[in-house]
Amino acid sequence: GGETKQRGEDDLDLPWGSSQNWALRDNIQKYVVDIPQLEDENGSSTYAMWRALTRDVMELAGYNAKDLRKMYVEIKKDENKNGKENAPGVLPLLDDFEFQPNGGVSGKIEGLKGIADGTTVQTSPLVHVQLTVPRGYVLTEDGSSAYELGLPLSEEAYSMDLAKMNINFQNVNADDVAKTLASGVEETGRVATNLVVKMGDKETTQMLVNLGALTGITLGGAAAVNMLSHHLTLNVFWV
Repeated sequence: GGETKQRGEDDLDLPWGSSQNWALRDNIQKYVVDIPQLEDENGSSTYAMWRALTRDVMELAGYNAKDLRKMYVEIKKDENKNGKENAPGVLPLLDDFEFQPNGGVSGKIEGLKGIADGTTVQTSPLVHVQLTVPRGYVLTEDGSSAYELGLPLSEEAYSMDLAKMNINFQNVNADDVAKTLASGVEETGRVATNLVVKMGDKETTQMLVNLGALTGITLGGAAAVNMLSHHLTLNVFWV
């Protein structure tokens, strides 16, 4: 591996050389998915499982999604001198995850605006798990949210859940996933998904104090916040 200097390298937390360049270039497409329900402000619905990429590809271990996206753009600039290509988006991560009886999944959240990294959350029911889980993510039934999956809380429970939900990692074709998700897209306005934040009393009180300051989350009156035992249910609106 040489030490080929690349634009943007000086801003990275870790050194970047030609071995990282080739590792990103050669592997990224295996981790890219299209989620038509989640178009961003630029009209793009392409996302990458960036954390899975850093877990699986030795040369990219330790790099964060922000750095990898930056270097992806630089690589594309070198390949196509005349055009500008945005890097695939980043989904919030659910780590130490486990599937729940309500059809959702719980885990420690990372990268979701307004909710502290490491907070344990539970999603609303999921859809198309047979297609999305082998690709490294989950999508909520209402189409409003998707999450990259980290590592399961229990490998044993995860294996049992895969068998129970008839999830097969061998027979999933990326084109089939795209077609199925595209066929499920409906013209809706602002859709909401329930995200349950699990906490103790002290944290719950602090969360209520901070609710008004949350960015990226719109809370619609008393109906949006339901205090049930030690759970706080947020209606999270993507706007």
